[in-house]
Amino acid sequence: MQTPNAGFRGSLAEAPLPQVLRRIFLEQLKGTLSLVRGDETRHLFFEKGELRTATSSREGQRIGAFLKRRGWITDEELAWALETVAKQGRARLGKILVEKGLVSRAVLDAEIRRLVEEIVFSTFEWDAGDYRFQPSTGVLDPDVALTLSTAAIIVEGIRRLPENEIFRERLGDGRHVPMLAADP
Repeated sequence: MQTPNAGFRGSLAEAPLPQVLRRIFLEQLKGTLSLVRGDETRHLFFEKGELRTATSSREGQRIGAFLKRRGWITDEELAWALETVAKQGRARLGKILVEKGLVSRAVLDAEIRRLVEEIVFSTFEWDAGDYRFQPSTGVLDPDVALTLSTAAIIVEGIRRLPENEIFRERLGDGRHVPMLAADP
């Protein structure tokens, strides 16, 4: 029998992402959900079952590339910031950009939120891959920790999925009438 603080793992083909997120939410888990498909890896970080931040190995889903794509910084500014981070070791790219005055803290916070949402919502489309949840007692860096409702993310992620046979199959036979829940 698994203890409440034990990690768990599985296949997204057998337990789709909304189901995995629901478990983390209901059990109010703290730790990291790692998702791997091919050569792509994503990490979702939770505290008390609520999503706090996410990272992706995909180049376009890193904060520097994301800020450049959205027009906040130039290629030259990104290159300078990445070089500065490399020289300083464990410095955060966003912090460097704010300190240099290339983006404001408000812009950085809003764009980090958009990036985390992009990472998570695009992962809902994965119908294959593996997941592993590892409990943690560590503390997230307050510069990257967000307040996101896991329940709301599950609902929005499912809403964004294109309808297909698998989607309809997971909804069930349609004989049950959905009811409004007091708690998401």
